[in-house]
Amino acid sequence: MAASSGSSEVAKLQQHLDLLRDQYVKLQQKHAELEQKYTRAIAASGNAGSDHFVSRLLKVVSDLFDKPLYSDLTIMLSDRTLCGHKFILVARSRHWSTNDETLSSTSQLDLSNMTPFVAVGLVRWVYTDVMVLPTDQDAVIELLAASNRYQLTPLKEKCEQSLISTVNVRNCIKLYQTSEEHAAESLKTYCLQIISSHWNNLNTRDFADLSAPLLYDMFKARTEYPLHLAIQHLREDVVFLFLIEYNSQLPHRLNECDNEGNIPLNLALLNRHDGIATTLVSHKCDLDSVDAEGNSLLHLAILRGDSFAALFLIKNGCNTTLSRHSTHETPLHLVSSYNPSRALANVSTASVSKAPWPSDSMVHIASQLLEFKADPNARDCDGCTALHRAIQCGNAEVFNVLLSNDSLDLDLCNNAGDSALWLALSKLDSAYFTSDDITQYNNSFPAKLITRGANPDALDSRTGNILLHRAALESNEAAAIFLVHRGAQLNPKNGEGEAPIHIAARNGLHSLVEVLLQHGADPNQQTSLRAPPSPVSPVPSAAAAATPLAAVPEPFRKRSESPRSLPPSSLPHPPHSSSSSHPSSNTTPSPHSPFSSSQQPAFGVGGGVGGGMMDFDLTSSSAMSSAALGALSALSATSQALSGLQVNYSHFAFT
Repeated sequence: MAASSGSSEVAKLQQHLDLLRDQYVKLQQKHAELEQKYTRAIAASGNAGSDHFVSRLLKVVSDLFDKPLYSDLTIMLSDRTLCGHKFILVARSRHWSTNDETLSSTSQLDLSNMTPFVAVGLVRWVYTDVMVLPTDQDAVIELLAASNRYQLTPLKEKCEQSLISTVNVRNCIKLYQTSEEHAAESLKTYCLQIISSHWNNLNTRDFADLSAPLLYDMFKARTEYPLHLAIQHLREDVVFLFLIEYNSQLPHRLNECDNEGNIPLNLALLNRHDGIATTLVSHKCDLDSVDAEGNSLLHLAILRGDSFAALFLIKNGCNTTLSRHSTHETPLHLVSSYNPSRALANVSTASVSKAPWPSDSMVHIASQLLEFKADPNARDCDGCTALHRAIQCGNAEVFNVLLSNDSLDLDLCNNAGDSALWLALSKLDSAYFTSDDITQYNNSFPAKLITRGANPDALDSRTGNILLHRAALESNEAAAIFLVHRGAQLNPKNGEGEAPIHIAARNGLHSLVEVLLQHGADPNQQTSLRAPPSPVSPVPSAAAAATPLAAVPEPFRKRSESPRSLPPSSLPHPPHSSSSSHPSSNTTPSPHSPFSSSQQPAFGVGGGVGGGMMDFDLTSSSAMSSAALGALSALSATSQALSGLQVNYSHFAFT
């Protein structure tokens, strides 16, 4: 990039040198022509000595400068007067010709509007043909103007050549206007060449003093899109000239794209020029023009974080529901997922770059979009609504604005089956959302959604899972605990016949099981899952119901080593006396049982969390092998939540 920029500067300097060389060649040619004319004049006169009439006449005229001798005219300056001679002025310029009554009817020539120094220099040149041009550029310009007004062509040419030597990138526009005002064609041509060579280096300040008609002509000579240039340089007066000239072709000409794909209204908005933008809208420009990707002007404004442009478009009636071609994103989607760093990347490099506005401006845009009938339930290509986007990006301010809209559907799911509440739950941090501090987070996204009316028991029709099932399945303990505290159903079964407590136990979610039991989850629910095969005896074909305790996996059992778990030594053994056992101890033992009837009374682990008794009633289903008793004994040392549950063996038949 640096090398390319350096090469460009070298090329511009080379062009400038070429122009200077051309001027030098022209001056040499002019000098040669003057020498030839002088030689011919000398030859024609025959005698060019000091006593020649012409020579004497020139000397007399030169000596009459500011002399009262033969004076018939007073030259008025701003600070003094000079003695003048009408015949000398008439001889110098057609402006003071004998047919002009300017001098014949007056005895004064008023030059008081000129700087005294410049006026004296002008009169001296009229008498002596000698001019030492001032070094001050403004003085030379004033002298150029006077020489043009009084038709002093040789002096005008001297001034032009002096100014040409001072032309550069910063003053070429000013001198171009000067040349236009005073018909200095040589200076004008040279300035145009400099302007053309350095066009990309010129900025709005350089054009500030140029008159509207002149600048409009320059823009038309430079490009086929003068309106775009006028807007880029903030020249509303030039815009009016364009509208007048092309009135019969409006509004078509207002919607043309330049070579960089910019349309006039977008340029006006990029430069935040409310006056030009309003003028374009009043002349019926298209507020909803889209580019090849389906980006409307409103999309582009939001993408670059331009609050001024977005609010202008919304308030002037643009379509707030247009979606992009590939992503189907509406303006509300973009506002909800606004990212300042991405906005910087979307600022057009072909226009005046502006820093993105603060993200809190997006809140106002979101409010205005909803006020002007934007659809809060519109979905993008992933099925996400603006609410999904706000949650994904953590955009709390826009999230709150969306929640305040009465048309918002809180339970819409995206293509992945995720509701807004689930997305919010999936972002909960398990390090903070524990059973001890969950109530401190009433201002979280999930809490606000549920308070607003989101369904905490939203059902997935494909699996039968509610959100609590899903949180447990994904081991998202924080989300599951949050739902329990927010009143989610505790005991519904999914398509597999599992309640949330089954899944929590199977996945080793100790805190969740504890919270479920504390809030009244049924520990005696049975699933429709088949019992696992016995390592000793084949499992009968009939299905065996599984309780939450039976679902606890090996990793979860290892938690029994915590202080709150019962030590293995505390596990009760089947009693040998039937008189003090469970009422079912008097029943006839199964012919396959290794125990006698006196060995079948209660077996339990008492005092569990929630004060419940867990009974395993498998008498109506398949019998379990004797190895099951050992498995159940091992499971008694599970998590804190299950370690206290009472287990009754009276309903088991063993083989």
